Amino acid sequence: MSEQEFDLAFDQMLRTFGKSTVGAFNVKEYVEVMKKQLQSSREDVERLANELRNVLPWVVTQEVACNGLKCREAVCMSCNMDAAENAEKASQASIKASEALAAHDKANS
Repeated sequence: MSEQEFDLAFDQMLRTFGKSTVGAFNVKEYVEVMKKQLQSSREDVERLANELRNVLPWVVTQEVACNGLKCREAVCMSCNMDAAENAEKASQASIKASEALAAHDKANS
């Protein structure tokens, strides 16, 4: 659901129930709080998407070899017997993250 659709839905709730109260519960105040929480969530999503964009170039997606220097990296053939499998997992995770970012960008353009 787009931001405009959310705003329209909230506005409709306000028009319909804005003056209603249930006990001490004020619908208008509730809707306003929900709008603020939604905005905060959107800002969190944008921040996390930007952080993911920044870290993706640094994900090692192929095997490396330190040749005995004991780097202990998960993708190092010299230090880790599962280096090829780990590199493949990192590559797949990187692809999925890139796809998720592309979908996010498309939904928000």
